[in-house]
Parts: sequence; C-alpha cells; structure tokens
Amino acid sequence: MKAAITLILLFCSVGLISCSETKAVNEVAKPVVSPSSHQVQTLLPAINRERTKRGLPKLSENVRLARAAYLHAKEQMAENALNHSSLNGDSVSDRVSAQGYSWSFVAENLAAGRETAQETLVDWINSPGHNRNLFTKQATEFGAAYVSRPRKSQNDLGHFWVLVLAAPLE
Repeated sequence: MKAAITLILLFCSVGLISCSETKAVNEVAKPVVSPSSHQVQTLLPAINRERTKRGLPKLSENVRLARAAYLHAKEQMAENALNHSSLNGDSVSDRVSAQGYSWSFVAENLAAGRETAQETLVDWINSPGHNRNLFTKQATEFGAAYVSRPRKSQNDLGHFWVLVLAAPLE
C-alpha cells in the first residue's frame, strides 16, 4: 500500500530567459476551472505565503497558465503517470504557448498521489528542483490544476497536481 501513496515527483526547470519562437495561436479556448478548484485555491495562496516568508514577491494567477496545467493534469490522470512531455511530445513551454501565453520564463512542477495541497506543497519545498521552481525570482505568474479519481488499483496514483510558473514576454 505504501507504493500506492508514494509521491512521485518529477522536476523540470525550463528556465529559459527568452523565447525566440512562439507558436501562433488563432483561437484560444475558454478557460477551464479545475474540477477540484478548492484544492487549487488552497495551493496558490499557500505558495504565495511561502514566497513572502522568503522575501519574494507574490505570484499572480494567470488563467492561460491554469488552463495549460489543467489540460496536462487531465492527460497525466488518463495515463496514470507523470511526465513533463505530453503524449504528443509537447513540453511545458509548448503547452503554455498553445494557450496564447508569450513567455520569457516557464517552469513546471508535477506531483501525484497526495490528496491535499499542503502535502503537495511540503513535498515540493523539500525537493531541490521543485523548490528552485517555487522560489525563483524569474516567475511572476502561476497557474495550477488538481484532478483526482478513485484509485482502481494499488498502482493507481489517484491524485494529480500540475503547477506552471512563468513570466510574460515583455
């Protein structure tokens, strides 16, 4: 059973300073609110409280980043796996650009298996790579998603978290 609740953390820091190419997006779909928005609305202020404790500015919520996070979280849940690449090979920067967000910096934290925002945040804070993403000075905005389902087996992760941190291209 421990294997079923073991948190899977992957690190991706695509700390790109500038974006030389952005995908043209003719139409951006309407924002989608995560089905468990209470979890997301618990996570985002908690991240800002932790940033403030460290003398960092708060991040602003961005609906395009939230949509990129939500779509990726849904895919991760469908696959019962965490991967920074989408099934079609897109990276976090591709997913964010596809939502019409022109970025100068983008990073992503993923987690699975944890039921609460607080557990997930503690794990990210204790992970060097995730910690670096949470507390980078480069990020100014964020979006997050949490999706879950009843576990079908001991290997089913059940809970999926995606946090996208970014800064717009100015």
